[in-house]
Amino acid sequence: MRFDGVRFMVIDGTREPALRLTGRAGRSFTPRHVDREHRLWIVRPDGGLVTYRNGVFRVAFDPVVGHARYTDVYEDGAGGIWVEADSAGRQWIRRLQGEHLVPGSWPAGVPDSGVTVTRPDTADGLWVGTRTQGIWHITPRGIRHFDPPPASSGLAKPERSVYPELQAADGTLWVSAAAGRGGLQHLRAGVWTPVHLDDDPRALSIGMVTQSPDGTVYIASRSAGVLVWRDGHLERRPPGDGAAGMVVQDIVADADGTIWATTDLGLERFRRAAFMTLGRRDGVPFDAPYEMAGDATGSIWVRDRSDNVYRLHESGARAAPDSLTGQRMPLPPALRFQLLAASRGSVWLGLTGGGLARVDGSGTTRVFRGTDLPPKRIWAGVEDADGALWLSTAPRGLGVLRNGRYAPVLLPGLGDNAKAIFVAADSQRRVIAADEQMPVAYAVSSSRAPMRLDSLTPLRKPLEAVAIEASDTLWGVVLPKGGGPDAPPTLVRLAGGRAVEVPLPGPVPGLTGFNVILSVAHDALWFASGGGVGRFPLPALHAAANRGLVAPAPQTFGPPDGLVSPHLTLYGVARMFRATDGRLWLATPGGLSVVDPAAVPVNDTPPPVHVEEVVVGAHELAASELWRIAPNPDRIEIHYTAASPRMPERVRVQYRLDGVDRDWVDGSVPRTATYTQLRPGAYRFRVRAWNEDGVPSTGEAVLAFTVLPAWYQTRWALALAVLAAGAVGAAGMGAVARTRRRRAEAELRGRLAERVRLARELHDTLLSGMTGISMRLDAAAIRASGPLGLDASVLGEMRTLARNTLVEARDAVTAMRNSADDLVPLWDQLADAARRTFADTEVDVRLEREGTTRAYPRDVEAEVVRIATEALVNARKHSACRSVKVRWVDDRRGLRVSVTDDGSGFDQRDASLNGHWGLQGMRERAAAVGATLTIDSHVGRGTDVVVSIRAPG
Repeated sequence: MRFDGVRFMVIDGTREPALRLTGRAGRSFTPRHVDREHRLWIVRPDGGLVTYRNGVFRVAFDPVVGHARYTDVYEDGAGGIWVEADSAGRQWIRRLQGEHLVPGSWPAGVPDSGVTVTRPDTADGLWVGTRTQGIWHITPRGIRHFDPPPASSGLAKPERSVYPELQAADGTLWVSAAAGRGGLQHLRAGVWTPVHLDDDPRALSIGMVTQSPDGTVYIASRSAGVLVWRDGHLERRPPGDGAAGMVVQDIVADADGTIWATTDLGLERFRRAAFMTLGRRDGVPFDAPYEMAGDATGSIWVRDRSDNVYRLHESGARAAPDSLTGQRMPLPPALRFQLLAASRGSVWLGLTGGGLARVDGSGTTRVFRGTDLPPKRIWAGVEDADGALWLSTAPRGLGVLRNGRYAPVLLPGLGDNAKAIFVAADSQRRVIAADEQMPVAYAVSSSRAPMRLDSLTPLRKPLEAVAIEASDTLWGVVLPKGGGPDAPPTLVRLAGGRAVEVPLPGPVPGLTGFNVILSVAHDALWFASGGGVGRFPLPALHAAANRGLVAPAPQTFGPPDGLVSPHLTLYGVARMFRATDGRLWLATPGGLSVVDPAAVPVNDTPPPVHVEEVVVGAHELAASELWRIAPNPDRIEIHYTAASPRMPERVRVQYRLDGVDRDWVDGSVPRTATYTQLRPGAYRFRVRAWNEDGVPSTGEAVLAFTVLPAWYQTRWALALAVLAAGAVGAAGMGAVARTRRRRAEAELRGRLAERVRLARELHDTLLSGMTGISMRLDAAAIRASGPLGLDASVLGEMRTLARNTLVEARDAVTAMRNSADDLVPLWDQLADAARRTFADTEVDVRLEREGTTRAYPRDVEAEVVRIATEALVNARKHSACRSVKVRWVDDRRGLRVSVTDDGSGFDQRDASLNGHWGLQGMRERAAAVGATLTIDSHVGRGTDVVVSIRAPG
């Protein structure tokens, strides 16, 4: 069985000859080892040995009856392959040389019988565990023997059966005893040391030990879940930070650091997350931040939803988030504000009624109001390298607070026309001012006049957000003209006075949310909003801007990356900032989230792509067996995959069948491409993929096949057809013309009949249902104006009616696809229609049935239900009846269904077709199935509608 991250696929001997058994099977197929040449070694149930690489299974060794059944494969530190076999109850191990096993290659003096397991060392040797003789270390320089370890805590005597599990990068050999049941030890410099949990000295039951690329050692415990060796101690992984199962049998770390474990809950996967989200359990004194900013001292200033301001000290949060501490700052009562910017050891607040407040680290708050400050609300602010505070005010204006004095700033060319100025700054405190309603951008500072950044090639659209990359380079987001917050945006680069737009490859949620924030960090353009969080690689963005190309697909982040809530809090302004140490902090509904852009895990392994199998009709074929397909295949399914299990939900796969698909097609789960009615000819099916970090597959998986022609599609048959056509061409032209004319006339009649049928369906489903909803709304309006008001149950009834209307419309579409066994009996449909039509009225509904309940053709039954439903709806809508009766009589003559009401009735001579399609539609439905429709109605004496159908046969 193979798992590609999306689905499990069973592979056996029915499709792969190498997996076919040649003798008696004793066990199951067992994958044993993946060597340095990326070969998977598999032990067959009959004792054969098979390899798998690049989609191809190959028999390495077949079992020899009475001589050898292969049981395991080992690899030493130098990459040498050793094969273990069982011969007449005796175990032996030999080295693989080329395609042969070398007799006598096992080192003399080292037992090759009674071996428990072998593991490579960290150099060029091999560790060998035995059942009774301890552990042997084999290297090209010699052999060393170690006696079994002493008894672990809880064991009466030493356990002589030892299993070397892993030699870690630091040289420590991890060993389990008694197949993992006798505890865990490690051997270092010839000294055995028992390993156990600090709070439980008992011997552990161990399944396997592995080490991730970052050096962390993980232990699979059959009683305590996944354990981690850290700083000389064995620790349990906290809940939600690893495998959830407590019984862990196997564990392995792949090349990119993803940990895979088989537990009592199944196959589980976990990995080091890029983001860390901090909440109350980590020392944060609030549930969720609203706005925040970081100052030069490393402190984080946070405003929560209750307008409290906190100063957090995040030193130590990188490795130990529980050491994060916070302090609530005292504020004057009833202070309404916006968090603007953090200064050195303090934070600026913009007051709702105009003015500023500054809160320092001691909790002292100074409020600034007066003629020098703008009288309107201050929306945003940033501090430049000189300590000046640049402010954006409402409804318009830009100003700067320098040395305690405020001065308005007029941008050249705008003057008083500036309407929505906003400001932004980078980690070096360079400040940019732009207008959300005018296409301009300026660099501003305390030491020089504002400098326009698009002086050579002006902006065409206003900037929505900006991020500074260098002194003369920034990136922004613009929306299309007339676009709203959900319109697809475009990136724009401002460099050297020129604005260059870079279109996106598709919708990017994080760039279309409310109040997008940009930041440049570690060679990437990060973006975040209420719609999402992600980043673009800057080198690829510059290449796209220089060459007029589309931007690369961004990398987005979510819960699998540790970002519990994958978007920013709504409505705040200061919700993401870059700290002095380079990390990005985000205010999210799930808490404070932090990411080190330089340490985001990157999967640089190209995803291998495969074409697995092809299903032609009902026959499954391995891709390796397919090269010719019989003529006129009705349906062909091609199963493909891209094996990248780390984050398979983000793997992008495309396929293309040359000659059929005009362009590459984006694949989805399940990874299957379906084609019908392929014409004779040669075809090439191609697959390519990109992993979650955009790394492409090294090549394409290609499947070439030919669809054979039927006899009448061959060249000689075509030649005979041409000759025959020429012989009868003159005589047949008149017949062809007549046939075409009759066919055109028949098609026209069919189209008109279909239009009439669709009009009936529209009337009897959507229009009837909407009529019912309209009547319910009228009744609801009358009740609402009465003394008792509107009962909540009325809304529920209208919701039910709307749902039923949708169901009826859907049923009308799918009825032709359903088998007879799927249909509800006709009487049940009629009874249900009567109850639903008068569900919220005081009308007395009576149901009467006589005779059998034979099944009629489903199109006949469907039309009977539609006719009866229309009669019921008309009775409710027009007759003001007090009672209605649905009667069913099914005897030897056939079926008769009648709907009778005691309402006002109508004069049939005045029944108008224009705008009221009910009566006409009922007649057309009856005629379409050969039924007889009788409508008897008189003013003041009610209406009787009867539809009659002759008995089948």
